[in-house]
Amino acid sequence: MAWANDHRSVSARFCEAYHLLFEGRNYVFAQDINSLTTVYDAVRPRQSLVLGTYLVHRYRTKVVHKTFLELGAGTGLPSVLLATAGAAKVVVTDLGPVLSPLSQSVGQNCASSINIEVKEYAWGDDPQALAGPFDVIMASDVVYDFDYFPHFVRSLKALAGPETEVFVGFRQRYRDVEEWFFQEVRKDFEAWEVYERYEPYSLPNIRLFELRRLPI
Repeated sequence: MAWANDHRSVSARFCEAYHLLFEGRNYVFAQDINSLTTVYDAVRPRQSLVLGTYLVHRYRTKVVHKTFLELGAGTGLPSVLLATAGAAKVVVTDLGPVLSPLSQSVGQNCASSINIEVKEYAWGDDPQALAGPFDVIMASDVVYDFDYFPHFVRSLKALAGPETEVFVGFRQRYRDVEEWFFQEVRKDFEAWEVYERYEPYSLPNIRLFELRRLPI
């Protein structure tokens, strides 16, 4: 994973596709500097790599019976890995500027798949168009700006039922921001850390949490 030590400028790195060799298959993820909506989008997809490989490992024997939703997908790496692993349905969402490279990545890696769909969705908006419910909701690198936390949790509340499994992966940056995130989340969800990893994709400072909706 040479990209982990890539010290080139953001503009230089994001003129290239991101390649991932996973379980004998080469995946290619499109990147476009013009699609970045925050500075955190410029981080190589370490969080989504840890989250995606963990979920493939966790659901390997039952993925064909599961439906997945990814919020704030970016490159859509977890969704692509799960779709190619045979998931029943995967819906990949992000903001409008991200949809072009995201759709390109889905098309390149899942050209023959009918189980994955890209949709525009902003946190906090009406989720009716996403055609839920989903068995699993996932999001990576969403813990960075406390202004967005209420909108993110509002979407989770609308989309997650009592049996929905929610997974959030993020890189540790600022302890106070993480505390604010979980203060918001724990109003409606139980949260606990997941320590299992799919080797060799165990990267430092990447945390995974599982959430479950509290009884209403």
